[in-house]
Amino acid sequence: MLSPIQYGIDPIQLKEVYPELVFEDKGGNISVNYVEMIPLLIQSIKELSHELAELKGTSVKKAKAKTETTSIDESASEVDMVRMDQNKPNPFSESTVITLNIPEKTQKANIFIYDMSGKQVQAIPVNERGETNITVHL
Repeated sequence: MLSPIQYGIDPIQLKEVYPELVFEDKGGNISVNYVEMIPLLIQSIKELSHELAELKGTSVKKAKAKTETTSIDESASEVDMVRMDQNKPNPFSESTVITLNIPEKTQKANIFIYDMSGKQVQAIPVNERGETNITVHL
């Protein structure tokens, strides 16, 4: 079962480090290739675990076992993070509601709807900031 909460990454910051993962169309809409980020994130976690183990004077195996049982502290407040919850109802035939949080400092936000073949079928601008919701009609 998918989590009802989904998170996004600031594409402008990501573009500074990995420009090949950020795409901008002719209309100025920006998208992130999250699938291609996965191997980079896994490698980063491995490197950080190894570095942490060295700093603590423990083995990587012990450090890995310890991090698996420890939860990550939230360093950013919910208000500062983009969040998109699972649409309700899901599945739907005519309309569905998506609850989301868009930080006040966000300049432009859009939701893009794709069909199962990967073709974009709808682009919805999100003008409200903070905790809000949008209704999608198909």
